[in-house]
Amino acid sequence: MMPTCFLVIPVHNRSAITLACLRRLRAQGVPEWARPIVVDDGSTDGTGEAVRAEFPEAEVVRGDGHCYWTGATKLGMQHALARGAEFIFWLNDDCEPQPGALAALLAVARRTGGAAGGVGVLAGNQFPVYGGFKKGRCDLEFVSAAPGEEVACDALNGNLVCFARPAVEAAGLPDARRLPHAFGDTDYTLRVRAAGRPVTLVGDARALAAPNNPANHASWLVGDITPAQVWRGLWDVRAYAYLPAHARFLIRHWGAAGALHCAWLVAKRVPISALMLVLPRKVRRVLWAEKSAAWQREKKIQEGRSP
Repeated sequence: MMPTCFLVIPVHNRSAITLACLRRLRAQGVPEWARPIVVDDGSTDGTGEAVRAEFPEAEVVRGDGHCYWTGATKLGMQHALARGAEFIFWLNDDCEPQPGALAALLAVARRTGGAAGGVGVLAGNQFPVYGGFKKGRCDLEFVSAAPGEEVACDALNGNLVCFARPAVEAAGLPDARRLPHAFGDTDYTLRVRAAGRPVTLVGDARALAAPNNPANHASWLVGDITPAQVWRGLWDVRAYAYLPAHARFLIRHWGAAGALHCAWLVAKRVPISALMLVLPRKVRRVLWAEKSAAWQREKKIQEGRSP
């Protein structure tokens, strides 16, 4: 017997992408066994109305426009739990699960009673950009999984994940107040793992995806980001650099080492900004591009953004 499953899809002001996501799910037959809950966080482009008109099988939950990713996801999970969900999926509307990906996640979450995450790859070169993480000394280290592999992790990206209800009951709900957008997914899956539930990256659950904030992926010193953007990210609630959330996340999971790492991430902006202002980008790339792992990753991302 198929368990009761819900798909939580947080959306905001990109109606065409949201509708395309739901059409892909319908084409794969997913709504026949997992009901979509579209959390429309204050869209002004008619997203909610368009979803209701074309997809009566989907439930539309309205946010106030200030939920961001974590708050919208939490709201959707609350609705799913109230309706007796045995399994809850997270799915970003710009993530394109390949046929069978959601079923593969469900099978692993059902077997382990924990969280199961998919691998997001670029369409052009299949380079993995979303997946799992291992806890390092004071931060997270990205890991991927090949088809056929299952990799035990400490945390997951939130683009494509399935949770068994016992994992949700053990960890509670995402921390929308302290981590409104970035880190809401990795924090929550770290908490699932800390609660004793397995967290698994499933190589057979693949999806096409691309980073939607390139400034968070490029090397500051040799990339295209400007000094102003380097500093502005500290106060952008949607950025990974958002200081209140980043500090809370690092201190929660690494204590004093996390606090020191956060201070270093802020302090190193001073010499980096100075070098960006003094040296032309071409010179900086000659001096540091080959040594920068962040820049090499950014080049792979740029190469793979289109087939």
